[in-house]
Amino acid sequence: MPLGPRQTLLNHAQRLHSLSPGSPLPRDGEPYPDDALHRGRNRPRPPEDRSLVGIAAARILADHFADPSAVPGNLLDSFHSTSVSFYLNEYISAVVARALERLDGGTTALLWLAERVEGWGRVYVVEALCRLDDPAAKPWLLRRAVNGEFLNGYVAGEVAVKTALHEAIADPAADDELIDHAGRLMHVLADYGEMSTRIEEYAHAADVLEQHVRHLGTQPPTARRFAVATMLADQIHSPAADRLRLPPARLGRLRDAYGARPRRLVRRDAPRRPRQRRRRPASGLPALAGHRSRSTAGPLGIPRHGRLQLARWSRVIPHRISTRPPLGAHIGAPASGAWSG
Repeated sequence: MPLGPRQTLLNHAQRLHSLSPGSPLPRDGEPYPDDALHRGRNRPRPPEDRSLVGIAAARILADHFADPSAVPGNLLDSFHSTSVSFYLNEYISAVVARALERLDGGTTALLWLAERVEGWGRVYVVEALCRLDDPAAKPWLLRRAVNGEFLNGYVAGEVAVKTALHEAIADPAADDELIDHAGRLMHVLADYGEMSTRIEEYAHAADVLEQHVRHLGTQPPTARRFAVATMLADQIHSPAADRLRLPPARLGRLRDAYGARPRRLVRRDAPRRPRQRRRRPASGLPALAGHRSRSTAGPLGIPRHGRLQLARWSRVIPHRISTRPPLGAHIGAPASGAWSG
């Protein structure tokens, strides 16, 4: 196939591979099929403000997708003078998420994208999946929507409502991945609810917490489960738990259950060691070797310094919140809802 602007880059690469199978492409594939279109042009430079990288490309995509008569071929020459981020970009992810949301069968593509974006880009994709309300997206939302980022606070409440989390975790067939994810969701609502939905605003918060702590009693112990259980126990025992507006007896049972779970997880996970009898020295003083004072343990049976460290881990430094202007102001999209940051 002769070189030319109508030849796709894939066909060009396949032709070169057929000429020298198993070897690197000669000259890295140059000249490319559209080489004549780029000859003599200077490579576009990215903006000096790194936070604006990707906005120009996102604006082009937004205009393209806003035109019902647009076809993919219209984009062929659209980016010649525009700097395009080599990495997945949050602005481009937002536009692509909106575009995929409008396509028939866009759920599959959104799920693929959701596994490959982070930060604000992930927020936009998860929001799009929630708006679609497609049953095909529910298993992923129930198990992987929250990935540990601070910005999960923007979507945790919506995920819990759209997936009917209280019903899913009460199902006898609920698996460990779903249960663990439910615990992380509740931790996000309790700690970062000011970003979107507070835990007391989620109508089924107590139901989910009760089911989660019940499952903890039967799950194999892991370090991550221990950490989540400890953080939730800390939150349930704090005065903030009164915001759940539960009857005192129900709140007390919940506090007792979460207070016991971290200790049980540690006990089941701890390696068994043969007990050794302490020998009293001839002086009559108690032996000090291996001695640990009970006063160093907190109310959950965790050393106080350990609980302090976990408490530090459970807080994410607020400086990770983006303070950039609303996305819509940059790319011409409506700046409403979560788009307004």
